[in-house]
Amino acid sequence: STTGRDGIGGASVLASQEFDERAEDKRPAVQVGDPFEEKLLIEACLELLDKKLLVGLGDCGAAGLTSSISEMASRGGVGVDIDVTKIPAREDAMQPFEFMVSESQERMVAVVEPHKLEAAHAVCEKWGLRSTVIGQVTDTGRFVVRVGDVVHADMPAATLAHDAPLYDPAMIRPAYLDEVQAFDPLALELPGSSAELHDVLLGLLASPNICSRRWIWEQYDHQVMLNTVVLPGSDAAVLRIGDTGRGEVTDRAIAASSDCNGRYCYLDPYVGAQIAFAEAARNVTCSGGDPAAITDCLNFGNPEKPEVFYTFYEAIRGLSDACKFFGVPVISGNVSFYNESFGSPIYPTPTVGLVGLLDHVDQHCTASFKDEGDVIVLVGETLAELGGTEYLKVEHGLVSG
Repeated sequence: STTGRDGIGGASVLASQEFDERAEDKRPAVQVGDPFEEKLLIEACLELLDKKLLVGLGDCGAAGLTSSISEMASRGGVGVDIDVTKIPAREDAMQPFEFMVSESQERMVAVVEPHKLEAAHAVCEKWGLRSTVIGQVTDTGRFVVRVGDVVHADMPAATLAHDAPLYDPAMIRPAYLDEVQAFDPLALELPGSSAELHDVLLGLLASPNICSRRWIWEQYDHQVMLNTVVLPGSDAAVLRIGDTGRGEVTDRAIAASSDCNGRYCYLDPYVGAQIAFAEAARNVTCSGGDPAAITDCLNFGNPEKPEVFYTFYEAIRGLSDACKFFGVPVISGNVSFYNESFGSPIYPTPTVGLVGLLDHVDQHCTASFKDEGDVIVLVGETLAELGGTEYLKVEHGLVSG
């Protein structure tokens, strides 16, 4: 994709700002995505990797080219020399800093050896993608940005990546935790008749957190160019791998699920993050997969507030302990801070995306009941646990436990 102003300051602004009555002013920072081009880009990257045409590959996420290129240079112990006049632009009169921090979507940075450059261009052309040489690797260890022959930036690449300053913010355990965790479920007035239970059930089924999401996912095509085996609506998506792209076909499959209950994390950020992991792992396991790896999306309020940073710290600690216990690595992730409206933070929301492997695609399971007369088994012990439940929120207006 070309580079424009549509993504300038995207994640670095939207993930680092509180929203108030001036929120409309931040709309230009929203990136403009193209899902179809994204799919083509994914396929091209996989082919480039499969043909061993790359030395390095990075995505232009938060801070765009600046973060992608500096991180690769720092990791490799090399320097880079970038000429922004070589970068394809979709708008006129863009400034050097705009090119370097734009977060326009569907862009990747590839490091290619000169003798493999023609082959790399051919792969991109095959998938209908533009590919352009914008600079070169150097042995200086410096990150240089120029406009033609005029240097606009020159600094050690590591200062933008691995040698960046580290913060150690203050943190305080939020006072509300003592109150909500003192909740006694046995003190509640519970439904006393079948009619009341009937009304409670209907109220829960109508809740946005429980009702069917079909109206959302049916708006998206979840089968184009994919080997979808289990469609939306079950515990996890299951995808057939099929053609590996290496001249062989496999019967293996993958299962994927994304989960988090922000209410649980609000009540106990450490345990809540572990519950998010456990829910994703259960969904994948119950679909036939063996949990293999996770990615996380950590969404929190303003970390400069000690109470908010405490929830962030505890959620990471909980998620880390869960991953270590089950032997599942975290292979990627992102952090979004300053998610607040009019001074109030969102619930701590460490979302977990977990992928698992199936040795054979036919071993997958789905969540629906199968045949009349099948035995239904409840696993585990049922205790007097109502903390953080939808019932407690809908019927009693409480977020406690």
